[in-house]
Amino acid sequence: MSDLNFGDEASGQDPEAWERLATLFETVMSLPPDARISFLEKACVGDAPMRAELLTLISGADDAPRFLRSLASDVVRPAFEAATIEDAARATSRESLTGRRIRHFEVRAALGAGGMGAVYLGRDTMLDRDVALKFLPSEQFADPTARRRLVREAQAASALNDPNVCAMYAIEETDDGGLCLVMSYCSGGTLRDRLRGGPLSVAEAIAIATQLASGLAGAHRRNIVHRDLKPANIGFA
Repeated sequence: MSDLNFGDEASGQDPEAWERLATLFETVMSLPPDARISFLEKACVGDAPMRAELLTLISGADDAPRFLRSLASDVVRPAFEAATIEDAARATSRESLTGRRIRHFEVRAALGAGGMGAVYLGRDTMLDRDVALKFLPSEQFADPTARRRLVREAQAASALNDPNVCAMYAIEETDDGGLCLVMSYCSGGTLRDRLRGGPLSVAEAIAIATQLASGLAGAHRRNIVHRDLKPANIGFA
């Protein structure tokens, strides 16, 4: 069974970001193909997630040239993802998170990272179950906008009650003023992990797509849009 991770890019309440995305996409598509990447580098300085989202949209546009699609999928996106993981790991490495305790949650091991923080395997000692713990980067502790966004993410995810959507259990504050989201843990790895082993069978692809569609439909009914749907954000219980 697949579980949507509404992680970094869950939003039903961020119209300004959507408006900026639409404006930039319209502008970049009006440019000559060989000028688009350089424009994005300048227009999205300091906003790597926005740049990655625009590259995804461009790569799927009908009039995007073949070389640009290849550049977006094979060069730019892998480099962006690697930089994001490195930056998030560095931001949360002010001290080792493994072994820490947040109330009755123990931090066991690192699982991955994204633009809004790092995710760790944790243990709920009160209910005796594994959980996923997502930590806000230390550099964003004092940023009211970042904190509000993380809280909105938790509220949006907790409003969903779908077997195909990652469950949100709680949001906790750490001793050093950080925030931590407590979510259900998908022990079966991600779709990205699964694809590394080779192509999916037709039956398996249909089963996964059906569950994804069900989870997304439930979110859309509550005006929640997942803005970063990718194999790394699709987990298996």
